Amino acid sequence: MLNSHSVGWQNGQWLPLADIRLSVDDLGCLQGVMVVDRLRTVGGRPLDAVQHVQRWSSGCRQLGFDVTTSGLTSELILELAERNLESIAGDCGIVLLGTPGRAGVNAGKEPTVIAHATSIPWKSLRHYYEHGQPLQIVAQQIVPDACWPLQVKNRARINYYVADAVARQTLHDPLAAGLLVAPSNSGELCLAETSSANVLLIERDGGGLRLVSPPETQSLNGLSLQRTIRLATALGIRVERQELPLDRGLGGVALLLTGSTGCLWRARSLNDRLYQPTREADELWQLLREAWVVDIGLDFVAQATKLGAS
Repeated sequence: MLNSHSVGWQNGQWLPLADIRLSVDDLGCLQGVMVVDRLRTVGGRPLDAVQHVQRWSSGCRQLGFDVTTSGLTSELILELAERNLESIAGDCGIVLLGTPGRAGVNAGKEPTVIAHATSIPWKSLRHYYEHGQPLQIVAQQIVPDACWPLQVKNRARINYYVADAVARQTLHDPLAAGLLVAPSNSGELCLAETSSANVLLIERDGGGLRLVSPPETQSLNGLSLQRTIRLATALGIRVERQELPLDRGLGGVALLLTGSTGCLWRARSLNDRLYQPTREADELWQLLREAWVVDIGLDFVAQATKLGAS
């Protein structure tokens, strides 16, 4: 849990976390123009910091402001983690934020850049690992490329907020998440992503199982998703990026979720369908979990089980 000793970084300065803020005339406040990225530490060290900084910097450039000279680097993220080690139990999350800066003639030339640590929700993660996360397909859609590039991760997330609120009210579960949809070229609605995770549908494939995740035109190409696909492929598990119309999604054997904070976990249910554990699906989950553990050097499930019990 973060405390009064936690620090963050804003525009070249280390500050107490309570002193980091946006001006009311910052375009991040005025128009919600805020590029974001999130990662976590593993054993105190940031995981995939270089890739997260690259994605975040690219997103800022795509929206017209450059943060490459801001000083926010993977080395600074490591220093941020080290400065907050004593104030956070276990590992922590790290958030990167970038805006064009304050409105006016210098907008985009003097961006606001922030990096700060955040607590990891251990109790929620423990529940996901032990029981799975309930999901509800909702009417909310991902924002199409016609509005802004889908692969630019940002803080304009009202659709995700409403989706989760609808799911929790519908399922009467505070840990439920909304599964947003995206239209196909033909207009058919397809499964997309949740507010914090990519999805991987487990389907039957002849005598075995395969994983199917929505294409990059319908969901963020998350770094955790990329790791999961790489590990699955190395294990000989067939993985495809295909559209998942609602009927196909509801007909799968099981559903996996992957994201920067929780790494990899299972869905407990989708709408009113409770996933019944099968030997094949459980074996696939265990194989991927073990591959993740070896790849990042941490048993993330055991960690959350321990820290989430307190």
